[in-house]
Amino acid sequence: MLLVLVAVVVAAGVVALRQVRGVPGWSDRTTPVEPSAIQRADLLNELSAKGPAVPTSAYEHLFQYLLEGFVNYRSPLGARVFLPGAPSDNGHPIDGVEGFARFAPLASAWLASGRADNVVLGQRRVLVSELLTQGLLAGTDPAGPEYWGKLKDYDQVAYESGDIALALWLSRDQVWAKLTPAQRTQIATWLRQALEVKMYSGNWSLPPLVVYATLRALGVDVSGYDERAITMFERFRSLYRGEGWFDDPPNGFDYYNSWAIHYNLFWLNQMQPDLYPTFIRKAQGEFGAFFKHFFGPQGHPMYGRSVCYRLGAATGLLTAAALDPQSVTIGEAMRALDTSTRFFGTRGAFAGGTVTQGFCGPDLSVVDAYSGQGSCQTGLRALVTAFYLDGSQHVFDAPRQPLPVEIGNFKLHNATTNWTIAGNSQDGHITLTIDANPPDADLPLKHYTLSRQLMELALNRSRRPDNHAALYESRKYSTAAPGVACPAPASP
Repeated sequence: MLLVLVAVVVAAGVVALRQVRGVPGWSDRTTPVEPSAIQRADLLNELSAKGPAVPTSAYEHLFQYLLEGFVNYRSPLGARVFLPGAPSDNGHPIDGVEGFARFAPLASAWLASGRADNVVLGQRRVLVSELLTQGLLAGTDPAGPEYWGKLKDYDQVAYESGDIALALWLSRDQVWAKLTPAQRTQIATWLRQALEVKMYSGNWSLPPLVVYATLRALGVDVSGYDERAITMFERFRSLYRGEGWFDDPPNGFDYYNSWAIHYNLFWLNQMQPDLYPTFIRKAQGEFGAFFKHFFGPQGHPMYGRSVCYRLGAATGLLTAAALDPQSVTIGEAMRALDTSTRFFGTRGAFAGGTVTQGFCGPDLSVVDAYSGQGSCQTGLRALVTAFYLDGSQHVFDAPRQPLPVEIGNFKLHNATTNWTIAGNSQDGHITLTIDANPPDADLPLKHYTLSRQLMELALNRSRRPDNHAALYESRKYSTAAPGVACPAPASP
C-alpha cells in the first residue's frame, strides 16, 4: 500500500511539474516520410559523384527533395510546417513557424533563379509561389487559425520575421506582385511589428533591418521607422572588431558571422545598395579571405553553438565572392559549398525530406534546447545564396577552384579572433586553434544519455546536455576528431 501511495504522489508531482514547466505541444511528434519523387538513395549517389563539382542537377534534386518534405509536413493552411525530429523549448506552435520561415527563402530563391514555379513531385504538381502565398496569408491573418501571433520583445517569431521578409522580397515578382492591396496590407502590417519590438544584441539585431529594407523595397511606407532603423544599424556596427569579424554577444566569435551576420548584411546590400556599401563589401571580403581556409573535402572544424546549421557554414564565402571577388572567387566559394554539401549530405544530413539535427547525422548531444525540428534549416542559407546568385551569375556552372587545403599545407593566424587555422594537404584535415584558450584544454562533449531522455519524458521539456564549454573552450577543433560520430559515407 505504501508503494502504491508513493507511486501516486510521484505521478502527481510529475503531472504538476509538466503543467508548470512543460513545453506546449512537447509530445506532438511528426512521423518521418521519405520523399518519393527524389529518392534519398539517388540523391546521395549524385552528391557522391566523382569530380570537383557537385552537379547542378544534384542541387536541383536536393531542392525538390526538401520541397516534398515541406509539402508533406505543412499545416492545412500552410503557415506552419511540423517537421520530424525533436522539439525545442519554444513550443510546438513556434517550431512550426520555424519550419515555414527557414525553408521559405530557399523556395523563393529557387524562383528568383529563374527556375520553374511549377514543380513535379512524383504524381503531384505544386506551384512554389502558391505554397508561399498560402503560408504568408494564413500566418499574417489575425482572424485565422494559423496566425503567427502578435510579436513580443525578444520573441523567437520576431527573429523568424527576417526570413519571412526575405522570402517575400526574393519572390516579389511571383508573390507580392500578384497580391491584392488588402493582402499586401495584411502581410505588411504583421511584418511591421518587427520594427517595434526589442531584440537582443548581435545577430538578432539584423532580422528587423531585413524587414525594414524589404518593406521599403516593396514600396511600403516605413518612413516612420527610418530613425529607429539607422540607430539599430549603428548599434550593430559598433560590434565590428575588424578583419571582417563581428562580436556576437554573448558568445563572441563563431560561425554565426558566416551564416547569420554576413548573410543578412548581404541581403541588406542587395535591397538597399546605398547602405554603407564600402563598409559591407570590405568586411565581407576580409572575412572571406580568412574563412575560406576552414573548408575542404573533410568538412570544417566543429566549433561553437548551433552545430546543426553546419550546411550553412559556407554562406559567408558565397556572399564575399559576390561582393568582393578579389578576396574569394566564385570558384572557391562554390567548391566550399560542394565540399560541405557532399561531406555532410553523405553522412546523414538529409533524411525524411528535411535537414537532420546533428553535425553529421542526427545527434541531440550537440543540439541546443532552442533548436527544434525546423531550426536546422538555417543550414540551407548557403543554398539560398547560391540559387539567388545563379540567376545572374550561373554559379552552379562556374569552374571550381581548389580550396587552400587542396593546394598545400598552410597555417594562418587571425589577430581579431586570435584564432589560428592550419591545413594538411596530404589528408585534407583542418585544425582550428583558439589561441586564447589554455594549451591543455580538451573538453569532451557530454552525451545525450538515457537518463536525460527519461527526464524529458517526465518533464515534457528538453534535457539535452549543455555543451557550450566543449564547443567554445577547448584549445583545438579538428576535422580529424570532431568528437561526434561521422562515419564514412553510407552506401545508398
